[in-house]
Amino acid sequence: MNTPLRPDLPNHGLYVLPAVAAGILLLSLYVFDQQAPGSPLAQWTAAIGVLLLLAPMLFSVMKRFGLSDSPPFWFVAHVLCASLGICLILIHVAGGNWFSPPGLVLLLMLFLLLQGVWLRTAISKKFS
Repeated sequence: MNTPLRPDLPNHGLYVLPAVAAGILLLSLYVFDQQAPGSPLAQWTAAIGVLLLLAPMLFSVMKRFGLSDSPPFWFVAHVLCASLGICLILIHVAGGNWFSPPGLVLLLMLFLLLQGVWLRTAISKKFS
C-alpha cells in the first residue's frame, strides 16, 4: 500500500540498496584508499554518516512510544538513512585496515543491511 500518506519501499527498491553499498565499498577501496588520515573528506563523511546512523534509533523510539503519525514514513527514513550512513562510513574508513576490530564492525554493518533486506523481502511474506 503505497500512497502519499503511507509511503513504502517496494522490494525491487530494497534490492538496490545492497548493490549500491557494495559498489560504494569497492569504489571507496580504489578511489579513497590514498586519503590521508584526518583529511577533511574523511572527517565530513564520518560526521554525516554517524548522524544518518542515528535515524534507525529515532525510528525505534518513535515507533515504540507511539509518537509517529506515519510509521511507514519513519521506516523509509530508517532504511534510507541507515544505508546512506553505512556508505559514508565506508568512504571514511577506506584507507584503513578492514580486518581490525573497527573494520569488522563495519563489515557487520554491511551484514546487517543485507539481513534487513532479506528479512523485509523474503521472510515478511511468510507472516503477512
